[in-house]
Amino acid sequence: MKENLHIHLDPMGGISGDMFIAAMIDADPSLKTLAKSISSKIIKDIELTIKKSSINHISGTKFAVKLLTKKHNHHRTFNDIKKLIEKSVLEEKVKEISINIFHELAIAESQIHGVSIKKVFFHEIGAWDSIIDNIIAAAIIHSFASKHQITWSCSPIPLGKGNIKTAHGLLRYSERFSILGMLDQKFEGRSSNEIISNCKINIPIYKNFETACQSLNQKPDFLVIGVAFGGGKLPNEHRQVVVDALNKGVNLVCGLHEVLGDDPDFKIIAEQNGAKIFDIRKPKNIDQLSFWSGKILSLETPRIAVLGSDCAVGKRTACQFLTKALNQQSIKTEVIYTGQTGFLQGFKHGFILDSTMNDFVSGELEKAILECEKESQPDLMLIEGQSSLRNPSGPCGSELLLSADVQGVILVHPFDRKYFDNFEEFKCELPTLIEEIELIKSYGKETLGICINCNDKDFNSETIVQETGIPAINPIHQKLSPIIEKIKNTIL
Repeated sequence: MKENLHIHLDPMGGISGDMFIAAMIDADPSLKTLAKSISSKIIKDIELTIKKSSINHISGTKFAVKLLTKKHNHHRTFNDIKKLIEKSVLEEKVKEISINIFHELAIAESQIHGVSIKKVFFHEIGAWDSIIDNIIAAAIIHSFASKHQITWSCSPIPLGKGNIKTAHGLLRYSERFSILGMLDQKFEGRSSNEIISNCKINIPIYKNFETACQSLNQKPDFLVIGVAFGGGKLPNEHRQVVVDALNKGVNLVCGLHEVLGDDPDFKIIAEQNGAKIFDIRKPKNIDQLSFWSGKILSLETPRIAVLGSDCAVGKRTACQFLTKALNQQSIKTEVIYTGQTGFLQGFKHGFILDSTMNDFVSGELEKAILECEKESQPDLMLIEGQSSLRNPSGPCGSELLLSADVQGVILVHPFDRKYFDNFEEFKCELPTLIEEIELIKSYGKETLGICINCNDKDFNSETIVQETGIPAINPIHQKLSPIIEKIKNTIL
């Protein structure tokens, strides 16, 4: 009679085939032999690595599959993989479980892309390493079921909520970098155009840095951290990708508040491999900062503040679209960036507001505007806003209205939101559009245009125009002509 056995999975950092195998080998080291025997029944030219690994003093088992030849290694359909498994010499039950795994993946892909299962193409999931991962996982499941009266349970998989404004910004516009690929385990195997609208180029999405380098057949010059983590610190589970890049001599560009160049482990690895760490959000010394002088009050070049009713609503993206549209009409326009993404995109003038001591924010803003006037001589400047005037976690915007002495405002409003981003649990309600326009008016500034942030591309912007008397446009789906005309007729 079989013994009862219950296995509970707690995928606190997500789960994949190789992660499942490594965890099971940790629990039962004899599974190493099973893993090696199963892989040899599928393809000969591979190398399995099963070894103990430690990251930040947390140890575990690392499992990896490496293909030793240049055989066709990706872009397979579900039927392609099904035939490979059926033709193998695996046990019938292992074949059945393996095919079921890929069938579930195919169903998910078909629903996401709106196509039949027959038309689903697996990208990285269809590569040999992923195929072997899933088949070995199936063999382990079968092995336990054959020896025990087994039951399984699993904690909720943390889908997470991330803010990847930097990555979005670089995919839509970048004069500073040529973007080769993106790392995202959730969307691995897909391409950027499937996830993000208005990409400048369509690039592949990879599971990790090693996979990206193998697929690209070249070593990148930089790894850019394109996500803003809570508290501005790099979570432990993301340290490995930094280690992988630095070990290959790839320079790191970090826009987090945490200064990674001061991390002793990263510093040693970078020095050993000739890599550099660029912490673009590292605060300047006081002797490098400027205090507000008032010179801006005599500046004749018109300036518009692009503000939002909340964080992460598309203020910088609105700047980008407006700049392009204005320049196309021969109105020379420059953006004054105030965040790390604007710098990384290659805008020429600006400063990083939230890494600047508060007493010097107005002075650094004034300095950037005066430098823009002197060096670029634009017809118009757009000043990128940060946070929002009423955001309880960090209100911002009055500096742009007063210290930059702007002549008008473009307001980006998130019509899908009821509460401030990340403060839903406290029920911190967003101001209405009218309330925000009135607040801006109390500063003595006019709202010249409204940019609509809304997932519904058919959102009726005309109702907003009728309600406010202000041009309102969804810049992702509509032309900006009404706002451009308002600007031309009002301040130019």
